[in-house]
Amino acid sequence: MLFFIIFGTTISKIIVTLYPNSSTNYNSLVEVFMKSSDTPQAIINYKKSLTLDFGNSSAEKYIKKLSHHIK
Repeated sequence: MLFFIIFGTTISKIIVTLYPNSSTNYNSLVEVFMKSSDTPQAIINYKKSLTLDFGNSSAEKYIKKLSHHIK
């Protein structure tokens, strides 16, 4: 399982680097961080996704939900 998380993180980071203006790519990176229980990084990437797509209501919802878990 750890291999897949590391592999997924690496691939997702490469994709975000290649296509930094795609909110969908940041959402994919969030999924990897959620699988590895890295909530702070998930929030950071949800916020980046939201700046690229203001209409991303699910990102906004999850930012609020996840923020309560790290306080």
